Amino acid sequence: PGTAVRAALEAQNIPSVAAGAGSVYATSAGNDWLTLLEALEQPHRSGRVRAAALTPFLGRSAADLEAGGETLTDELGSLLRNWADLLQTRGVAALLELSFAEQGLPGRLLAEIDGERRLTDLRHLGEGLQAAVVDEGLGLAALVEWLRRRRAESAADKSVERVRRLDSDAAAVQVMTLHVSKGLQYPVVYLPFA
Repeated sequence: PGTAVRAALEAQNIPSVAAGAGSVYATSAGNDWLTLLEALEQPHRSGRVRAAALTPFLGRSAADLEAGGETLTDELGSLLRNWADLLQTRGVAALLELSFAEQGLPGRLLAEIDGERRLTDLRHLGEGLQAAVVDEGLGLAALVEWLRRRRAESAADKSVERVRRLDSDAAAVQVMTLHVSKGLQYPVVYLPFA
């Protein structure tokens, strides 16, 4: 029900957040990170490069990829090889900051309705990935597998570092169940399925 409510609000361009929305690894940001890491692992595979191009990290559209053809794919493959080298030498945090600077990621995301949430999730996941690299000494291939496992485990895992962080919710509708709300502490309460 909460997903349906959020989808209906998004269709009307109304920002919303889900309280206790679960693991950050299960979000679209988790998928974006996995797609990027897979492309960094194999930047010579055009399918992976093109998939990574569609993530917020590179911010290309399907129309961009079609118009740019193989030339654009080759350019992005070269960029991803450089990013893979950066990841190996300086870590996930450096990669994230470079993608912010080079590709204008924050500006693009913040222009979207749920952009602040998505940006928060991308950063949160970046911190988790960086910690995995440092704590466990993971290389790129092992990091990809680590993220796949976290995404698979995300439904049952409620560890504090994996629960989605709330970004600025001041202007957003908070969607939650009656059980989560612990009472009517809000000025306006709407029960769409009561």
